[in-house]
Amino acid sequence: MRLVLPIAVAAVAFAACGTEDTHRIPPLETFYFPTAVAHADKADPGSFGTLYVASSDFDKRYDFGAVTAVDLDAIDWSSATGEKKTISDLKLTEAQRVLTSPFAGLAAAWCPPTGSVRLILPTRAEFDRLFAVDADGTALSCANSQELPFGDQTVVDCTPGGVSLTQPGLDAPTEPTAAGFAAGKPRAPAPFAAAVSQDDGAVFVTHLTPADSPANSSDRLESFVVTGNADEPETIGDTASDFISIGTLPSAGVAVGRRYAYVTGRSPEAPFTATIPPALRMVDRQSPSPRRLEVNLETSFRAFDARGIALFPEGPGAIETRAFMLVRGPDALLVLSIEEAQSDFPRVSLVRAVLLPSDPTSVVLVPRGADRGALVAIACTGADALALYDDETGQLASVITDVGRQPFGIAVDARPSAVPGEPGGARLYVSNFEDSTVGVVEIPNVNRPSEAKLVATLGRNLVCFTQPDSVACDEETR
Repeated sequence: MRLVLPIAVAAVAFAACGTEDTHRIPPLETFYFPTAVAHADKADPGSFGTLYVASSDFDKRYDFGAVTAVDLDAIDWSSATGEKKTISDLKLTEAQRVLTSPFAGLAAAWCPPTGSVRLILPTRAEFDRLFAVDADGTALSCANSQELPFGDQTVVDCTPGGVSLTQPGLDAPTEPTAAGFAAGKPRAPAPFAAAVSQDDGAVFVTHLTPADSPANSSDRLESFVVTGNADEPETIGDTASDFISIGTLPSAGVAVGRRYAYVTGRSPEAPFTATIPPALRMVDRQSPSPRRLEVNLETSFRAFDARGIALFPEGPGAIETRAFMLVRGPDALLVLSIEEAQSDFPRVSLVRAVLLPSDPTSVVLVPRGADRGALVAIACTGADALALYDDETGQLASVITDVGRQPFGIAVDARPSAVPGEPGGARLYVSNFEDSTVGVVEIPNVNRPSEAKLVATLGRNLVCFTQPDSVACDEETR
C-alpha cells in the first residue's frame, strides 16, 4: 500500500470534534481510513438499505475506531458533485455510530433469524480485541458498552466489551491454566479477518502475526485460527480449545463452507519475509479434535502471498464447488474447483489463474441467480481499482479505475429488476482506505457486468487532512 503512516502522531484539531473530555473522539460526519463494509436490506424492496462502515483510525490521530450506520435512503443522491460524484452530507447522528478499537480489519456479518445483523469485527490495536456490534437498521449497540461525553452529546464506546484474543495467553503462567493457556499461548496477535457461517453461526478469525512462547521471545512460533459462535461472541477465545493451530506461518483471508473453513496464507513481517506460507489451509469443522488439511496449490501455481477468499455457491445450505482466492506476487485471482466438499478428503484443484491489477485485497460474490456462474468483485488496493470477473467467460468483465484511493473492503446490495422476468442489478460499496471515502459502483444488469460504473462517492476526501504534503493532495481535493 502506498500509505505508510507512523503508529502515533500528535492530535490535530478537526472541525466538530472538540470535547471537554480527555478522549480524542473521531469526527461523526465522515469516515476515517475505512476498512470493513457491510450492507443490510430493509423490508421495502425499493429501499437502498443500510450501509455499515468500520473506520480504522490508522494513524492513531484519535483514541478510537468506529462503526457507522448510513441510512442510504436518507442521502440526497442528486447532490453528488465533481468528477467523483461526491456526496459529503451523509445525514448522520450520534445514534448511528459506536466506537471500537483502532485498526479494524475485515468484518463478517451474521444474519440471525431475528432479522437484525451482528457484525463480527477484529481489530489490531492494543489488546487485539474482537467486537460484536448489533445493528437494527441504523441503531447500533454492543455488550458492556459505556457512554462518553462528546460536546453536548454522548457517544457509545464498545471497547469495554471487546474480547481480547491475546490477553489470556499473555497473562498465563508457565503451567497451563484451567482454560488451557500457558506461557503466552495460544493467542492471536493482530487479528485481521472474520468469517461466519449463515447455517450455524460458526465464526473463524485469522491473525497476521505468529504467537511466540514465552511472549516476546521469538521462540516456538505458532499461528492459529480462532473459533467460536456468533450467538455467543463474548465467549470467543475464552479457552485454549478456541484456538486451532495452523502451523508456524499466519493467515489473512477466511471463508466458511459447510464442513471446512478455508484459510489463506499471509507472509509474515520481518524477519520472516523470506518464508512463504502455504497458500491455502483447510480446517475441519466437524472433527472432534483439531484437524488441518494443507492444499498443495504450490504444485500448480506459486505466489508470495495470499489474501481474500470467497466460496461459490454461498448462503444457507450451500455446498461449495468453487473458491476464488487472491494472491500477490504475482497479482492474480486463482479459480479453484472443490470436489467432495463434505468428505474427509476433499479435492481442491486449480482451474485457472487470472492476472489482476496490483495488490488485490478482498473478494466477494455478486448474486445473479441459480444455475448461473459466479460473478466476482475484487478490490485491487494498489491500482485504485475494482475488478469484476465473470466465471462463465473465464475473463475479467470490467475494471473500474476511478473507484477511489486504495479500495479495501466490498459490500454488495443485489438490486431487483424493475421489469418482471428480467435480471436485476447490483450496487457495490467499496471502502477507500487512503482517501476515507466509500465508492458506489452500480451494475445495471448482472448479465452485463461490463456496464458497471462509479455512480457516487460517499464521505469527504481526507487526503489533504491526513497527508497534506502528498501528491494526491491537489486543488481538487482541498
